[in-house]
Amino acid sequence: MNCFNDDPNAMMLGLTLVVFGLVPAQWSLHKGPCWCSLFSDQLQTSRLLLQVMPTKVSCDASGNLECFIMCSSLKKNLNDRTADFLCSFLKRGPEKMQPTIFSNGCKSDKWEHVDVVTSEPFCCKDGNPQSCDLIDESRSTNK
Repeated sequence: MNCFNDDPNAMMLGLTLVVFGLVPAQWSLHKGPCWCSLFSDQLQTSRLLLQVMPTKVSCDASGNLECFIMCSSLKKNLNDRTADFLCSFLKRGPEKMQPTIFSNGCKSDKWEHVDVVTSEPFCCKDGNPQSCDLIDESRSTNK
């Protein structure tokens, strides 16, 4: 007995869907990881943090959406202290950052933009966040 109950019309529909790549989500058996990454900016200049979510997602459009939603929930965990945390954790010099979350389901070639974490870009100096304008001003007066 097959899943089409020997109905020739159902078998033809199933064959048509598979041939043209229109496989329903419940038929997708392949699952993969959902990665959420925090990049320094929207251009993905440098990766600051990477988290693999504990749930595997289907490797199709619905899985990519599920991964996107899981990664967007990370913003709730990142709050007004994000700049403080990143500057003290990364120990980087004056680099303009506006942390941005991206998602990637099933090791896709493309990272999907999820959300910007801070409303304004910031720079780090001596492990503390500062306005990038202040750092630029101090550089120009020290020349």
